[in-house]
Amino acid sequence: MQEFYDTTFEDIDGDFMTILHDPNPGWANLADCGAEFSCTGPKNTLFLFTDTIYKGITPIAAKPKNFSIIPDIKDFSSKFDNCE
Repeated sequence: MQEFYDTTFEDIDGDFMTILHDPNPGWANLADCGAEFSCTGPKNTLFLFTDTIYKGITPIAAKPKNFSIIPDIKDFSSKFDNCE
């Protein structure tokens, strides 16, 4: 988990605050992952923001001052209370 405290988002224009891309199979070390690209590390991302501040242009997806960002993986959001 990556934790961010007192982060300021300033003039973030648009519909989204972030985009989490699927992992590139070229990143895999097959010695660690096996014969096929099965590593899920980049999909296990969790960003936790505490006491966030918004200034200027605020994105439509702006969240409250305390929020988390996770990847859009089927059934993953059900692991977190009140997840949207």
